[in-house]
Amino acid sequence: MRYQTGTPIGRGGMGEVYEVWDPVLERPVALKVLSRFDPETEARMLREARAQVRVEHPNVCKVYEVGKTEDGRPFIAMQRIFGEPLDEAVRDLGLEETVGLVRTVAEAVQAAHAVGLIHRDLKPSNILVEEREDGERVPFVVDFGLAREAEARGLTTTGETLGTPGYLSPEQAAGLPDLDRRTDVYSLGVVLYELLAGRLPFSGSTPLELLAAVLRDEPRELRKGAPQVPVDLATIVMTCLERDPDRRYGSARALADDLGRFLKGEEIRARPIGPGERFRRRVRRHPVVSAFAAAALLALIALAALAGWVRYQANEQARLAQRFGEQAQRLESLLRLTYLTPLHDIRRERAEVEEELAQLEAELPAPGELGRSAGLTAVGRARLRLGRVEEAREALQQAWNEGARTPELTVALGRAWTELYEAALERAERVPDPELRDHQRRRARNELGGPARTYLDSVDVTEAQLQAHEVVELEGLMALLEGDLATAEAKGSEAARLSPWYYEGHLLAAEAAFLVVLTQDAAGAQAEALEALERSEASFSAATEVAPSDPEPRLGKCRGAIRELRFNFDRQPPDPSPYDRALSSCGAALRADPELGRAYALRAEAAWAAARLLVARGESPLELLDSAEEDARRALEIDPADAAAWGHLGNALWVRANYLADRSGEPLPVYRRAAEALEEGLRHAPEDPFLLLSLGHVLSSSGHHTGIVGGDPAEFWQRADAVYRRALAAPGLRSSRLYNGLCILNSDWGYHLLTLGEPAVERLEEAEQACRMALEIRPGYLAAFNSLGLVRWSQAELFRAQGADPTLALAEAIELFEQVLAEHPGRPSTSVNLANLLTLQGRLALERGEDPSALLARAQEVIENAREPFPADYALIRGQAQLVRARLTVRRGGTVEKTWQRALEIGTEAYEKGRSLPSLLLLAEIHRRRAGWRLDTAPELRAPVTRDLDAAASWIERVFERSPEQPDALAERAHVEHLRSRLATDPADRQRWLTTARATAQLAVSKQPGLQAALEGVLEPQN
Repeated sequence: MRYQTGTPIGRGGMGEVYEVWDPVLERPVALKVLSRFDPETEARMLREARAQVRVEHPNVCKVYEVGKTEDGRPFIAMQRIFGEPLDEAVRDLGLEETVGLVRTVAEAVQAAHAVGLIHRDLKPSNILVEEREDGERVPFVVDFGLAREAEARGLTTTGETLGTPGYLSPEQAAGLPDLDRRTDVYSLGVVLYELLAGRLPFSGSTPLELLAAVLRDEPRELRKGAPQVPVDLATIVMTCLERDPDRRYGSARALADDLGRFLKGEEIRARPIGPGERFRRRVRRHPVVSAFAAAALLALIALAALAGWVRYQANEQARLAQRFGEQAQRLESLLRLTYLTPLHDIRRERAEVEEELAQLEAELPAPGELGRSAGLTAVGRARLRLGRVEEAREALQQAWNEGARTPELTVALGRAWTELYEAALERAERVPDPELRDHQRRRARNELGGPARTYLDSVDVTEAQLQAHEVVELEGLMALLEGDLATAEAKGSEAARLSPWYYEGHLLAAEAAFLVVLTQDAAGAQAEALEALERSEASFSAATEVAPSDPEPRLGKCRGAIRELRFNFDRQPPDPSPYDRALSSCGAALRADPELGRAYALRAEAAWAAARLLVARGESPLELLDSAEEDARRALEIDPADAAAWGHLGNALWVRANYLADRSGEPLPVYRRAAEALEEGLRHAPEDPFLLLSLGHVLSSSGHHTGIVGGDPAEFWQRADAVYRRALAAPGLRSSRLYNGLCILNSDWGYHLLTLGEPAVERLEEAEQACRMALEIRPGYLAAFNSLGLVRWSQAELFRAQGADPTLALAEAIELFEQVLAEHPGRPSTSVNLANLLTLQGRLALERGEDPSALLARAQEVIENAREPFPADYALIRGQAQLVRARLTVRRGGTVEKTWQRALEIGTEAYEKGRSLPSLLLLAEIHRRRAGWRLDTAPELRAPVTRDLDAAASWIERVFERSPEQPDALAERAHVEHLRSRLATDPADRQRWLTTARATAQLAVSKQPGLQAALEGVLEPQN
């Protein structure tokens, strides 16, 4: 490059401007160097150079050369203008000199128009005024960076607003696609207005408020703020500022000519607005009054000529359609501009749009009146942009039903149905069961996706005047609706490439990739699901870069982080780190809109999902659960009918209750609150499978805990059974999780009946059938294998209770638990189950005269995984194992006192952590067996034996307080009574205790025949 970098003289949107010296031609040059290098920006710079070089006019800044610097940055070498911006240059000038400068600028702009270019960014800073040696001031038009071909379609796309807010024409501010030369005439009028009045014709404290005023209001009359301005000159300015382009000067030449006439004192061509026109415009702004006036006028016309009436109807219909369409476009553009600005609280801008929408709704013609269809279409489009999708669909459907079939309406209806479809898919995401999720997605595809496809498929892209990126996006939406996710994702990315500001393309790509995540997850392809999740997050991030203040892409990133949290349930140890990303993304969405209920609901979901992971890691979830409940309640304050928020509140309470249940807390009140929250959610969404599944789990867990602590769980389990079956009654639904829930419920119910000595066979058969149905639906479903292991364990206990051999059932249960742990090493709940069975096998081995040491050692190894997540179960299993070790030591004749004491310590810990019936029975058995050992080895030490028997009797009574006549407790009481008979010195007392013991043992055996062998010594007749 022959230029040498010199002094910085300015900075623009694309780069820096330097004054450099051209040593070849020996002249100063202004060098604009691109600072941000990317293909789009470079193309824009080249477009500016090519546009500017085509304009041959002494008052248009000349372009000398285009090239690249030594470090590869593109540059434009231009004429160096030693001047200042127009608004600064005229401070010491009179009226005629100021008008003369603007006239010259208009002639320069006309030269651009003559070669087919529209500047689109005329403002004082883009008009430099250079003072020559003779004192003459010469203006130069610079910066054609936004210039476009006047006749080219598709370069300015619908909704795209470029330029500087205060100087934009209404059609440019609204993002209308068909801009022509008159948009530059409008901007020249704003420039002249500002120079004469010292202010812009519209006011606003922010660029967005200024844009809103341009779109909504009539400009201030120039002479009201600047009465010194001559009437003719004010007329010229206000003609430039007409909202209707047809009422402005037809060209910059016409404007320049009228300014010339004014300077010469000749009659100008423009005419001021008369009282009649002012009245007509006021009427247009107040359509209710206009409707009455139109009705009267139409009646007169009808009397005069039917043909005139028909003609009027057609013209009025077209006028109203144009008017309502422009209003809709304006509101859409205001919201788009709000989203494209840096992240900020958008509530004020949304409130302004809502206020305008309310005015538009109030102005809707009554049914049967002209323009109603167009008005409904405009209302529907605005509601759609505000996110009030169902209300938008209703308005648009009304317009369709009233006979409107415009391309704009067809596109809007298709988009409304598509957004409803996507919202239904988002609700389906919350469902953890893949079959339930697929069922929801199928319903959404049939009930919502079908109408969306019908409308979008009927869109004539040529008639609808869609731009290239809009056509590609519609193709992507159709692919999404048809389930072709790869094409949908590709089309979304292509739309974004065609028009980088059109971030809806990124959103389409992100949503399509997210659906791939769900599909791959359901198929068990987690690696592919995670890869798709990365693509989805990248597309959401790209959308956020373009539209920092739109909450939607940020909510999408939050949903992705929550999905990753769910993936982490299967990791060991579980990883809750995606929660921070969810918190950040949802938090950013709330900075954009602090009253966005969906963001609070998603944040609640993220918190309780992360809390579950903390529980699995053995860490306290309480802080996260507090956050989840707080956010769910905030969402419900905003929308009390938000079924998802009720679901997240219920699940947060469920996780809390489960945590309390394993730590000797009081979980039942929390379970009750969880069920109430889920039932309230179902009141608003009666068939929501997520809520039904969650409610079934809460009720099932309530019953499980109630049974463990000795209450009657039947009511909870009956309700849970009804809820699960209600969910399964949905047509065509087969759900592995629902059947697994039924399996666990019936397994728990059967085991509970078994402990009471009541018939349990039917419940256990139902449990096994439900588990096998879950595995038929989803082979390899680990949770169902774990549940089936519980069923086989309960069936083994049933065999024992009946006096049959449980060996085979126990072996099958152990095999199932080991199968789960092979796939998911360290799964805490399965570790508890396997350790329980190994300890039980150790006890049975001891009773057969075998050495249980290896089984107990393995049980200890397995249970270590559950030390933190399930402290009560951990202590209970270790206490049971210690009891077996004590009995083994007794059998071997070793010193056992310390072993008994250790068993009591662990048993007490188990009771304090869980306060369950099994822990009470464990303590009773430890005391009873130690009493028997002491009586056998040192009968003279009566006091310790008595203390142990009293302690055992006390623990047994506490069992009976909760569960009267429980067979295992009856067996323990029979043993205690039998030991008291041995301790008695009086024969009568001895016989009384023997009789009581035998009666108690007989009652226990009548309830559980399998206790016969254990009570044989008590049952045999005594002499």
